Amino acid sequence: MRLRRLHLQAFGPFTDRWIDFGPGLTLLAGPNEAGKSSMLRALTALRFGIEHRSTDNFVHEHARMALGAVVLDREGRELQLLRRKGREPTLSVLASDGSSLPAAADLELQLTGGLKRADHDLMFALDHPRLRAGGEQLLAGQGEIGAALFEASAGVHSLRTVLERLDQQARARLVPRGSTGSVNIALRRHREQHEALRDAQLRPAEWAALRQRADETQAALERARENRAAADLALRDLRERIAVAPLLRTLDDTRAELAALSLLPPSDEDLPRQRIALQTREHELQTARAAQQALRARLDEQLQTLPPGTPRWLEQAAGIDRLVAAADGLEAARLQCRELEQHGQALDRQLEAAAQALEPGAHAQALLARRPDAAWQARLDAATAQLQEQARALAQHLDDLAAEPAAEVPPAELSVSPQALAVQVQALQQRCDRLAPEVALQAGREALQRQRAERHETLQRTALQLGGETIARRALTACPRLEADIDQALRERESAATRLAALAQRIDQIDEARRGRTAERAQLLAAGAVPTDDDIAEARRVRDALWQRLAAGPAAPSAEDRALFAQLLDHADRLADGRSRDGERAARLQALQRALAELDQDRAVLDAQRQALQRDLERQGRIWDEALAAAGLPSLGPQALREWQQHQARHLEAAQALQSVDEALQVLDHRVEAAAAELREALGPMPAGVAPDDAAALLGQARARLQALRERQTALEAQRSAHQAAQQRLERLARQTALRRAAERQAHAALQALLDEDGRGIVLPEDALQALALANARRQAGERLRTLAEQRELQRQRLAQARLVETDLQERAAVLAAALGEPAPAGEALRGWIDRLAARLGEARAIEGERARLQQQRQQADERLAADHAALAEVQAQLRRLCERAGVASPELLPQREAQWQQQREAALRLARTGAMLAEVSRDDEAGLRARLAGTRPADATAADDPAQAQVRLEQRLAEADEVLEQARAADELARRALDAIDGDDRAVLAREGLEQAAATVRAELPHWMRARLAHALLAQSMQRFRERSQGPMLDAASTLFAAMTGEFERLEADAGDDVGARAVLLARRRGGRAIGVEAMSEGTRDQLHLALRLAALAQQRARGLMLPMVLDDVLMTSDDGRALRVLQALAEACERDGGQIIVFTHHLHLLEPARQTLGATRLHAVAL
Repeated sequence: MRLRRLHLQAFGPFTDRWIDFGPGLTLLAGPNEAGKSSMLRALTALRFGIEHRSTDNFVHEHARMALGAVVLDREGRELQLLRRKGREPTLSVLASDGSSLPAAADLELQLTGGLKRADHDLMFALDHPRLRAGGEQLLAGQGEIGAALFEASAGVHSLRTVLERLDQQARARLVPRGSTGSVNIALRRHREQHEALRDAQLRPAEWAALRQRADETQAALERARENRAAADLALRDLRERIAVAPLLRTLDDTRAELAALSLLPPSDEDLPRQRIALQTREHELQTARAAQQALRARLDEQLQTLPPGTPRWLEQAAGIDRLVAAADGLEAARLQCRELEQHGQALDRQLEAAAQALEPGAHAQALLARRPDAAWQARLDAATAQLQEQARALAQHLDDLAAEPAAEVPPAELSVSPQALAVQVQALQQRCDRLAPEVALQAGREALQRQRAERHETLQRTALQLGGETIARRALTACPRLEADIDQALRERESAATRLAALAQRIDQIDEARRGRTAERAQLLAAGAVPTDDDIAEARRVRDALWQRLAAGPAAPSAEDRALFAQLLDHADRLADGRSRDGERAARLQALQRALAELDQDRAVLDAQRQALQRDLERQGRIWDEALAAAGLPSLGPQALREWQQHQARHLEAAQALQSVDEALQVLDHRVEAAAAELREALGPMPAGVAPDDAAALLGQARARLQALRERQTALEAQRSAHQAAQQRLERLARQTALRRAAERQAHAALQALLDEDGRGIVLPEDALQALALANARRQAGERLRTLAEQRELQRQRLAQARLVETDLQERAAVLAAALGEPAPAGEALRGWIDRLAARLGEARAIEGERARLQQQRQQADERLAADHAALAEVQAQLRRLCERAGVASPELLPQREAQWQQQREAALRLARTGAMLAEVSRDDEAGLRARLAGTRPADATAADDPAQAQVRLEQRLAEADEVLEQARAADELARRALDAIDGDDRAVLAREGLEQAAATVRAELPHWMRARLAHALLAQSMQRFRERSQGPMLDAASTLFAAMTGEFERLEADAGDDVGARAVLLARRRGGRAIGVEAMSEGTRDQLHLALRLAALAQQRARGLMLPMVLDDVLMTSDDGRALRVLQALAEACERDGGQIIVFTHHLHLLEPARQTLGATRLHAVAL
């Protein structure tokens, strides 16, 4: 299917963009970021659908993505397609009236060629990395021609690597006459185990030697253990001496400090708080003890009311549960037995009927007993298939023979000279070539007019996006804001919005916290008002103010003042007493009130900040609007302005593009007018009916005449070839008819001979179709008889299995009934007996569960009551000792005493920590450690003088002892295993197990080896067959293309060398010089060789009818300008030879004009992106 136009409606960076493609070679050139990659993905998406997670949605969202195209189907009809993103079907055909219909399956098949996306990309797409990889693979394969042709045809790489990997996988398992493969190792192990099995006999002398060896290794192991223990003990002793010395010094210093502080009384930090806490704890414990006593009495009463248990039922609980679970399938098994019995009777009747149909009067079992063997049946099937194939081939051949045409070419038509027609065609072609450039100017004007219409439409669309014609005219003169200004405005607004949101969130948190504090205060005051420290301070302040006023006044205050002062004094004292009575509630209320005040203060601050921020936002908005008005821009927000300015830029671009097209049209009009004057002067008198200045009409008449002459020339040549081919075909068909009739008679005789061997007297009709019908009928009757017999045997087995279910249940129920002392059920009563058994078991379990629960609760109540009693005694003792723990003369000395107590606690903590560290580093007590430090030293004087060197030496000694111990253990283990393994029966069993393991390894590994070898052989054979079949045409086509691309080589050759069986390799022969291999080529030449091979493979695909465009991306990157033009010329010639279409993408814009001049407009369609 040929691609005429591509409509990038909404895909990647493109919006409503049309791209035209030529019938042969199309060159699309554009700079980086021009959208070439998106267009490549669009070509693939057009054929196979837009991917679900397409990355080309950065301009258009997924739901709006769409592609369109104008294509030519296999009949040459022009169709307009539309591909949208979504679920199937996404491909539709657009009609001329704008309606659309889902594309037919045949159209999608033409669009994809029956290929999947990955296969299409391998065969009909080539980019620069894959081109380079192909050149590198040619070098890696040393130009081996089979791999090169196969890889180029399939579009894959590294076939030689695949073959090597398969060979390595096979050799890893089995190497003939080798020893490293897993199968080789298993076979060697099998032989060794076989010999061990024969030698598995006990000899007394050998046992005695092994016994002596085991005793010696055991003694050596004990000595190694003793030496290792001595070295470890010495090392640990040295490490302890090194570690405990500073700890003992710390203990001495700390104890001296504690001795200086030993005369202090015990510390007491908060006596009032301890008293309140102890009294509260005493009340809680008394209440809890009363509640636990009541709970224990209630549990005792519930335990006495429970009925007695049934332990015998609980002992058989597991068996009862299994019986109940198995009883669920009893009725189903009984129903299945009845159904299977009925089915068996029906199968017996069908079996006898099938026997009567096959041979009247015979029984089914007799027929099954004397039925032919499988070999005879296979021969019968093969003979029947052979006769059927020969009959079908003869009938098809006769139909082809009857369809052969009998008409002959008139002799008058064959007498025309082809040389005269060729002279006329050549003369007329030269005249058309002189007229074509003039007509091309007019075609260019039509393209410019279409381009002007498209750009005018784009200008109108961008004007609508800006908001209308009025705003669009203003947009042409408006000064856009810088992106930095817009970003700054967006950041300022986002920052302000973020701060406002944070302030609002903080205010909401404060309101939520205030509601919680208010609710907590109301709950606290629900038990009655309680004075706080603030209330007491306020009362005392009023009292003290009155006292100061009275003290500063007359010597004898008035009675009202004295009464007021007494009232204020009494009020302050009552508040203080109330605070003392309910200190905890007062403290909590005081804290809540202060927290509420702080929350109110914080909220007022946040409200002021929010109002200031809102005013700042309004001021920034006014400044922004004034700046937009001064620049001639609409009043929009920063983000909306950014989008409007993007539309403004596209509008300016569209206006400039329209202006450039108008200027090009004016220049083209002048060129067309000049070309028309030259045409009138060159042609002279015009034919009748043709205007003097209508060069297109004259060129059209000349081309029509040229086409008619070519068609007549082609028709005459075809008639001559058809006449000769028809005569040869008739003769060949006559010979084939005789051969096919003889083959049919031979197959008929072979089938009759096989039926005679059966001895049933079956005679086949002479007609092949009737003979086939009779043979097939007998075979189908025998097959039905065998099928029914197999079904009957399967039915008998299923019936026996179904009857076993009820028998098993009866046996298990009898055993359980005997254990429970119950009568065993029988027959239909089994199901009801099992249900009653399950009900009684449930009752017993419920009673035992309730008893266990109540006993556990009573035990927990006893434990809690004992704990509460002990805690209450302890609290009461602590209350009695409170007054005995004070130790200062006045409250002013308490801070000094508390500092002394803190110093005493820190010293005690340091003493305990040092003692714990001392216990961690040594197992001896303090006295023992001091005695060891003051006593003897190690015998080694150097180690005693230098503890670090002594520790290194002892560590080395311990490492050596560990190594000797490990060796002794290994030797003892080997001796013990040898002694244990000398038992003849055990060795035989182990040897037999080894034999089985080795055989299992061989059985498991051989299939993998066979698959690897088979895959290697099939792939190598496929490459060889492909080379033998396609080497000639592919190598000729590739040679022509490679010579045209490079200009330095004249052809490609295949060289097998002088060695027998050597691989054939590709050689390139220089013009007038020697042939070189791929290793002597440059990187660019190897790339062009791979491209030539791919194009030759593409020609093979197109010869088989797969007419899909070839897409090449940046394949000219490693070519200079001269060679790039030669590559394009070779691609154009390839399109002309096989009628295909090739699309080339490149970023080399400078190649467009040289390519147009070299190839011309008829062979190259160039598009600048």
